[in-house]
Amino acid sequence: MKTVPARHLFWLAPLALLLTSPLWGPPVARFLLPRISETSAKGAELKSAGKTFAMEDIVFTQSNKGKRQWRLKAASLYTAGSEEDIRLDTVEAEFIGDDDTQRTTISGDRARYQSDLQLLSINDNVAVKAANGYEMHAPQLRFQEKERLLLADNGVTVTGERFQVTGQRLRYDLATNDVRVEGRVVCTVR
Repeated sequence: MKTVPARHLFWLAPLALLLTSPLWGPPVARFLLPRISETSAKGAELKSAGKTFAMEDIVFTQSNKGKRQWRLKAASLYTAGSEEDIRLDTVEAEFIGDDDTQRTTISGDRARYQSDLQLLSINDNVAVKAANGYEMHAPQLRFQEKERLLLADNGVTVTGERFQVTGQRLRYDLATNDVRVEGRVVCTVR
């Protein structure tokens, strides 16, 4: 009987793994899939709603040519059907002006970021502290990333040191700090 050299035995293990992979491959692949924790109520809710991706306590920062443009913090993040439709809970966004000292912060209970449209929508208890010192409140606010505009259509209140303005629509240009309120505008001077 002829003996097999040791160098030939070295190739038997990978060959055996390859030939038996249909047996052990699928269970290992299922084991390695990322999972949403079902122990928390939020995890069970996301799993039952068909969500496949979720994170907690996240911070996003966007830069352009090495210059930070905005930073977003959220208690939780999850996808809603596609990678381009991201939902966030308990959100705070900070927009940084061109000179890096002008900062506008926005907070709200819920948000949706549509990366394909570069649109951030913030809902419920929306509060804005503008770089020019104004405070704004609205039920819903949108940030158009390309134009660097904050827009509101469902009522808004703008408060300054000596005035308060209410109206239906808001347009706030982050680049110039220009604020425009339209639709049934009421101004109170203190």
